[in-house]
Amino acid sequence: DQAISYNLRGAISFREGNIEESIILYNKALAINADYMSALKNRGWAYVYSRQFEKALPDLEKVLAVDPQDAHVHGMIGRTYLELGQLEKSINYLEKAEAVFPRSAVILSDHSEVLAEKGFMTSAILKAKKARGYAENSKTLVAYLDDRILTWETSEAARKEAAAEEEALIRKELAEKRALKAEKTAVREALEQAEVAARAADAALEKAKSAVKEQSTLEEKASEQ
Repeated sequence: DQAISYNLRGAISFREGNIEESIILYNKALAINADYMSALKNRGWAYVYSRQFEKALPDLEKVLAVDPQDAHVHGMIGRTYLELGQLEKSINYLEKAEAVFPRSAVILSDHSEVLAEKGFMTSAILKAKKARGYAENSKTLVAYLDDRILTWETSEAARKEAAAEEEALIRKELAEKRALKAEKTAVREALEQAEVAARAADAALEKAKSAVKEQSTLEEKASEQ
């Protein structure tokens, strides 16, 4: 079958690193049989590999429509949406792929990238370390993951340090506000107490005046007698 021949030749070209040539051969296979799932899947991956993500999606989604359980395609689509910045869609597909291939270093690596993009740095680091444990056969992927882990750990440490500094500043501001409030309360209470004391002094003075006046009156009456 000519379509099968083109597909196989395309796969060989892809493995040899001739991505554009492989796409041309997959195109020829699909020109003969537009529903040739293997050629669609291969071309979709070639598009992903060559970063032609918008072209990859139609091929991969068509394959997935025929075989919704194809975890490899879920992984490819997850990677595609990651590159397109559609993180929620990406993580949805990658989680499905990971459920089938929990030891796939590539899928775990992509999943860690999504987590990092979403800001879940601790989870991203743990996922990347897990991927690294399964990537021993790929020096390139190991080097990539080591770099990502180091970068994320550094940024996470910096983030935690900045968060700690911000928290300390907030605590300091709150303490200053509490101290100022306590000072104002103390001043108000002191003023209230002074006012109470002043009123008491006024009352005592009036009482003393009244007593003096009363004594004077008694003395006057006694003198008259």
